[in-house]
Amino acid sequence: MAGSASNATGCRRAVATTTAAAALCSSLLAGCGGSPNASGSDGAGTPTTTAVVALPPDVPLRAACTLVTRAEVESAIGARVNAGTEAVQDGRSLCAFPLTGAADQSIVVQSISSSGVPAHFEATRQRFSSAQPVAAGDQAFVAGGQGIVRKGNTMVIIVVALRQATAPLVAAATKLAQAVGARL
Repeated sequence: MAGSASNATGCRRAVATTTAAAALCSSLLAGCGGSPNASGSDGAGTPTTTAVVALPPDVPLRAACTLVTRAEVESAIGARVNAGTEAVQDGRSLCAFPLTGAADQSIVVQSISSSGVPAHFEATRQRFSSAQPVAAGDQAFVAGGQGIVRKGNTMVIIVVALRQATAPLVAAATKLAQAVGARL
């Protein structure tokens, strides 16, 4: 029975992490960026609430957990993570990799496929004043602990939600954007 209680707690944490990350990714897609709160938060780490731009689901969705491996995540951040947990919400595929022993910190990958992605990627990139180009996919950039990669009609958002200084977050987001770009 003790194992069941532990598994239930682990599942609740993974769902909570994925839900918070989904809100953060949705904030990124809605266009908050280029300000001190470019990560889609209120400055205290709480995701902001903004309307999400609806993209038509007219292209087959790519499963987010197939775009980066656990080993790639661990290599990029230099720490152990739990296996990715996949969820599909509102035409988006999410994959959360919570830190082992620190479920409130995670790497989240969100995949969106739509004919509207190319224009939306460009509009999103322009909102980030600190966007640094990355060689991945057709287009990619990182800004802080976020990386966004586009190839064709698929866009992948990587959120490195760890309590670390900015430089390691940028480095991890860059490595993960390159790994995702190689699979798209």
